[in-house]
Amino acid sequence: MFLKSTDKLNIGCGLDIRKGFLNLDLHPASWRVKRFDITDEKDLSWLRCNKTSIIECHHVIGYLMYAQATEFFKAAYESLNENGELILEFPDILKISKKIFELHNPFLINISEINSYVECIRGIYAFDPEDIYNKNFSEKTYIFGWSSDFTTATLKDVGFCDVIACDPITHDKRTWRDTRIVAKK
Repeated sequence: MFLKSTDKLNIGCGLDIRKGFLNLDLHPASWRVKRFDITDEKDLSWLRCNKTSIIECHHVIGYLMYAQATEFFKAAYESLNENGELILEFPDILKISKKIFELHNPFLINISEINSYVECIRGIYAFDPEDIYNKNFSEKTYIFGWSSDFTTATLKDVGFCDVIACDPITHDKRTWRDTRIVAKK
């Protein structure tokens, strides 16, 4: 693979090019960004073979099918040094659902009902049923709904031992919607 090794990765960086990071994106918008496809086995192989201390990935996992995201989480885990961190930020389907319930019926909110509701709609989060099976994928469409609880459980299944959910720092205006996950190896 043509990419150099580095101690910090910014995967799916878009226009958020960070100094001191190797900035990677599917569609590089600058010469300072290297092409990296989070769903490509060759690119994930490269990731597994390189040791790093921090992997940041903001607003990417919602564009992946569950299996694709899990493969990325596994590759990130293998790539991280001991005590290394995978940092994710994403629209949290649970936060979004709670906000919808609050706006539409603020007196009838029952948290256990919201959690059940979120789990029921997770599979139909796609805009088109074919997106669920990744047959007609549009990179502009979120196709999988992640919540902090579901993401935490998935990361722990992969091997991460210390997983903390908190408010995002890259989109501070969207704290009502987004979640930041810091997972340590």
